[in-house]
Amino acid sequence: MSVKNTYKSFAVILTLGISLLACSKVEKAEVNDDRLNKPYCNDPEAINYNWDFPGIPDNTTCFFPLEIFQGTYLFRDTVLDNDFQPVDTTAFNIKLFGLSASKIKIGITGFCQSETLKLTADRFYKAYLDSTVVNVNGFDSKLTGQLMCSVKDTASGFIQKSQTDSNKLTIFFTVATDTGYSYHKGTAIKQ
Repeated sequence: MSVKNTYKSFAVILTLGISLLACSKVEKAEVNDDRLNKPYCNDPEAINYNWDFPGIPDNTTCFFPLEIFQGTYLFRDTVLDNDFQPVDTTAFNIKLFGLSASKIKIGITGFCQSETLKLTADRFYKAYLDSTVVNVNGFDSKLTGQLMCSVKDTASGFIQKSQTDSNKLTIFFTVATDTGYSYHKGTAIKQ
């Protein structure tokens, strides 16, 4: 047997030995960490999803966007024109409420008599106006936003819940009309 073959045989045996040792079962140390027993929310629609992870999944600890948004608010609305110049300032009540059984779908009334605008809220204290599909000349078209107060007006935008003041919302809607754009910007305070 040559020296070269001896080295190859030694290398193969050494590799097999190391592999066997590397694959042997290691005894686990007992972990005594109270944080692993702490309940956490495991619902991805919840605001507090995975807070306090790792631990024990317990969805009774969850809270959802609907819970923080719903209520009646006094909205101080400033309407701005195409050039972001103030056109009008008004104050009126708006109401936010849940739609169907969803914890993230929100309706808002108060902008257009009895019309309900639809929003989808996320975990980050923000709710966006939903897009709408309309039928135009037999074809479905997706609007960037939804119809607001008139078949000629389309609204898009968002509502932001304050994380420091639970009674405050900031609203910014863009309304596209047949004559241009207007913007609704303001603060709503829970009543």
